[in-house]
Amino acid sequence: VLGLGAMGHAFAVNLAKKSFNLRAWNRSEEKGSDLVQYGATVAKTPAQAVEGSQAVILMLANAEITLDVVTQTLASLDNNAIVIQMGTIGID
Repeated sequence: VLGLGAMGHAFAVNLAKKSFNLRAWNRSEEKGSDLVQYGATVAKTPAQAVEGSQAVILMLANAEITLDVVTQTLASLDNNAIVIQMGTIGID
């Protein structure tokens, strides 16, 4: 899960509680520190968070940030990874 605001954090907690192998990232690293108690790994970079993942949830604040984060992860994404963009980022 990339983006641990209110919605992203809620998704991450629920996935971790259901024993998914979860890696998360947020621009403010401290927002994910509580996820460790559920077995999640909080990555230092978005690229580290997506390495080897089958699915990546993006829950970011706007289109500009989403594009920046996706660009940072492209080289680390598995060829068959599913990217699920769930933020309300506007039509543009």
